[in-house]
Amino acid sequence: MRNQRQQGFTLVEVLVATAILIASMGVILQLFNAGLNGMHRAGRAQHMLLAQRHIFNALQLVNPSADTQRSGEIIGFQYEWDAERIGTPYFIQANETFAGTNLQLYRFVVRVSDEINEPTTFEFIRMIHQPAIR
Repeated sequence: MRNQRQQGFTLVEVLVATAILIASMGVILQLFNAGLNGMHRAGRAQHMLLAQRHIFNALQLVNPSADTQRSGEIIGFQYEWDAERIGTPYFIQANETFAGTNLQLYRFVVRVSDEINEPTTFEFIRMIHQPAIR
């Protein structure tokens, strides 16, 4: 009898290599999916921050002594806000060129929501000055 040399791989070796390859691909696909989800969440958070900046800038033009609450929509986000006085007005005394003014602090509470994310709330304090009535 002649001694035969083995050429190629056995069926068991091929099956083991295939199983290792499939397991590795599963792990890689899970990591890729987690990365995509993280990028999506970061994009939504950035979009929410942009909406909050727009709302903040829009509320700088509001007179809270006339309007104490409202709602609206900006770049796909719905928002509603309330303004409340903090303390009592502070009067700044008049002089020859200045008629005097009342300073009043207001706390704005803003609730922002969209169809995907949980509603978020932010607040800020703004000082309003109004001419003093003599």
